[in-house]
Amino acid sequence: MDTENEKPDPEYIRKFNQGYILAKYMPGLSERISKSKSQTPNLQAMQDGRKQFLSEEAISKAPSWLKPDPQKLNKNLLGKTKGRQIDPER
Repeated sequence: MDTENEKPDPEYIRKFNQGYILAKYMPGLSERISKSKSQTPNLQAMQDGRKQFLSEEAISKAPSWLKPDPQKLNKNLLGKTKGRQIDPER
């Protein structure tokens, strides 16, 4: 069965969102919950939501020079190679 086309369980989505919100507004509680030894599906969904928030937060806190704008990057590359040939003339 193709897992990409399957919709996640609504309960998983609800717990994922709760974990995300907890990580955003109550990081201490979220961290304690994530360190829990229990491995229930609900707890796993909350841990996944916390991981998602932490990864998004890390990206947003990165300096702008580490997050290049794809449009500017393409324009810069096109400008540098414009008029150049692949093989240098000898």
